[in-house]
Amino acid sequence: MKDTLSGSWNMLVTAWRVNRRKTLVSLVLMLAGAAATPLLAAALGRMTDEIVAGHATGAALAGVAVAGLAIAALTFAHFAHIAYFELSEMAELDFDEQLIMLSNGSPGIEHQERPELADSLTVLQQESRRFQVGLEALLNSLGLGLAVVLTAILLARQSPFLLLLPLAAVPPLLTGRWAERVLDRAKTATAEPTRVALNLFTLSTTARYAGELRVFRLRDELRRRHASLWATATRGLWRAQLTATWIRASGQIIFALGYVAAVLLVVRDAIAGQRSVGDIVLVIALATQVNQQVTTAVPLLRDLQRMASAYRRL
Repeated sequence: MKDTLSGSWNMLVTAWRVNRRKTLVSLVLMLAGAAATPLLAAALGRMTDEIVAGHATGAALAGVAVAGLAIAALTFAHFAHIAYFELSEMAELDFDEQLIMLSNGSPGIEHQERPELADSLTVLQQESRRFQVGLEALLNSLGLGLAVVLTAILLARQSPFLLLLPLAAVPPLLTGRWAERVLDRAKTATAEPTRVALNLFTLSTTARYAGELRVFRLRDELRRRHASLWATATRGLWRAQLTATWIRASGQIIFALGYVAAVLLVVRDAIAGQRSVGDIVLVIALATQVNQQVTTAVPLLRDLQRMASAYRRL
């Protein structure tokens, strides 16, 4: 978790350094759009109660609030994307410049001949292309954190027991981190065969070496070695992906059980007459949002961990 927070902070600092205005606009729009989602559930509950009570004015005002919050929830993230798309390209360029300086800014070439450095550079060159995904994940994570806080407050106002529902999100998050560590180890373990296979591909497809390859009849040998190395790397990554999928699935199953329990609790209180129709709508909408928040949080955390891993290697 420390590495993830450190990598997220580095991304935010980089974005702020390359363009403060776009960073600020992206943050405001993402946070406002995220806050609109749980507030929309509260407005729906209020509108339902006003309709059931026959209050036309109150229902109309609540309906206007629902419409405004729905527009904010659906569109603010899109407008934020316009701002951070260009920002992410500028930040990616900054990351590449740092990588170039670290790779070529030292005197001598001894460090270039170290295989562990070559492995790190191979992974970094691949991960640097994911900066846009990482920055998007960071902004979405900040918005998601605000939405989770508002959701917890609204749930607590209905019943303290419903606060256990967000806690059910902990197992998927933990299993998501575990799965990402499995994938990260697999990337490191397969970096060498991946690098050598890419080098063989470049060697086989570059005009400069075409004459030597034909004279010494190396085409079939290079193809055989390339296929073998690529199969080794793919096999290792596939096993890691399969293991990570089962790990993530176990966490999602635990949350699903908590979600069903929360819905049953609300239905029981409604049958006993302890809840209004608006309260039922509110809690079910919030429970659905918690489910979406957890589903969203796992890939966001995965993307943040990948960028944090890249910064750690850098």
